[in-house]
Amino acid sequence: MKVLFVTLDGLGDRPAPELDGKTPLEAAHTPNLNKLASYGIMGLLNSLSPGIAPGSDAAHFVLFGYSLDEFPGRGVFEVVGEGLNLNYEDVVLRASFASITEENGCLKIASRGISAEEEVCRELAKEITDDEIEEVNIRFVYNSKRQGIIFMNSGVSTDITDSDPFCNDLPVIKIQPMLDAKNKKKAEVTAHALNTYLRKIYLKLKDHPINIERIKRGLPPLNFLLTKWASRRKRLISFYDKFGFKAAMVASSVLFKGMASEIGMDFIELPYLEDVHKDMKRRFKIASDALNGDYDFVHVHTKAPDEAAHTKNPLFKKEVIEKLDGAFGSILSEFDDDTLIVVTSDHSTPSSGSLIHSGEPVPIVILGKTVWVDDIKEFGERACLRGGLGRIEGCNLMNIILNFTDRAKYFGSRPTVLNTAHRPLKVNPFKVWF
Repeated sequence: MKVLFVTLDGLGDRPAPELDGKTPLEAAHTPNLNKLASYGIMGLLNSLSPGIAPGSDAAHFVLFGYSLDEFPGRGVFEVVGEGLNLNYEDVVLRASFASITEENGCLKIASRGISAEEEVCRELAKEITDDEIEEVNIRFVYNSKRQGIIFMNSGVSTDITDSDPFCNDLPVIKIQPMLDAKNKKKAEVTAHALNTYLRKIYLKLKDHPINIERIKRGLPPLNFLLTKWASRRKRLISFYDKFGFKAAMVASSVLFKGMASEIGMDFIELPYLEDVHKDMKRRFKIASDALNGDYDFVHVHTKAPDEAAHTKNPLFKKEVIEKLDGAFGSILSEFDDDTLIVVTSDHSTPSSGSLIHSGEPVPIVILGKTVWVDDIKEFGERACLRGGLGRIEGCNLMNIILNFTDRAKYFGSRPTVLNTAHRPLKVNPFKVWF
């Protein structure tokens, strides 16, 4: 059997007063997702653990069957996705231009979602030169859309805080070594070097002619780099070797492009269409073509529910979910009986309140010829409480998929030198003559 694995990013939510106490998914008219529910087994999924609010990076990494101990950090995926060379020694961070003001000697975020022309960002990026601080080499590479990457080498650590507080009501964070740093001295050196580097950037950019001119025109200056996701590359077992699937990913972002590369999935890159319904239908069509071709596992991702939730408008998120549901209308005819269909999400994104993501579980439906069918007829958070799949965590999902596709290895057997959960496609044959 082959696998279609769909993640509707940020689908889960909380009850909203505007929706009579329902979540956007529960309030939405979703006849097609409900039809899938009626043909499959339902449950609730926490990609990590109950109450944990993960990002899409760690959530998908675990859903693909990797442990958090193997997680290199989002920075690595961003660097690889940007097409930059990366070794296994450097520490990398995502760095974004922001507008900063001084308040009582501290730096405070004035604006982070700045609308700035690419040429402005590129001109300012030229002012950010390579540096060496206490024998730590630091360089900045600008990518696009105010985003770049900081590379650090020479005995540095990933065990440092972000400088980005991820909100506008906190000051820029002084980078500090983590209390549980594996090497406290290296973490201290890394934090000090990066703080010094960012301070130099601020002092250089705040009086730059471009920013002085922007202020005169009533525009926010781009005078600081906010940093996050300090990461170091790790050597990962490929998805094919771990699970025996030749896999592809149909997605759009740098993050997923980098993750696909690091775990050995082929990446089918699609720019988003403005029409959510048409965009999702196109993703399903490409996935169908891939499964009818060389691939036996295809992941389809859309960011639409997550982006809708970040507007903090439950009604808008409900409308987006309804448009996505329309694209599921032909899914049962598009994919044959030899395809296991999995539809879920990576995390909940509340469309009200102050949280970026939250720790509620998300619905999951699995349908295929080997799957029990429960009596749940609705694809929604509370309906899934009664589903036959029960409550599962992300680390369980790939084993469940292997089982339903008749690929699960008999536990305890050792047919190959790599101890995996799937039945091997090939073994090393015993020969009469050595």
